[in-house]
Amino acid sequence: MFVSVDEVDGALVTEQAYDVPFPLLSDPDLKAHQAFSVVQEVPPDGMKMLAKYGISLERWSKRKHHKIAVPSIFLLDSQRKVLWAHADRNHRRRPKMEQILAAIDDVTQ
Repeated sequence: MFVSVDEVDGALVTEQAYDVPFPLLSDPDLKAHQAFSVVQEVPPDGMKMLAKYGISLERWSKRKHHKIAVPSIFLLDSQRKVLWAHADRNHRRRPKMEQILAAIDDVTQ
């Protein structure tokens, strides 16, 4: 499942734009993100930079906070225990698909 900080309509746009093949949940109040400690405050200069790209956090989340999710992936078992995780404030550092699939193989054996 995928959890977005966007409100429901915005999350649906993302789901359709990227043809997401699994459930996409909306968490504009960042409760799930806070539980996993993957929330990042966007400073005023960051908000200005996002605006240059046409990105409005308030429009997408329908909230007044200026927070985003840290790009992250968590593999959980049926008891919600975290078996593997990756989170990095630098959105350019993400695991490759091969690494994610290897992690899935490791935790399911």
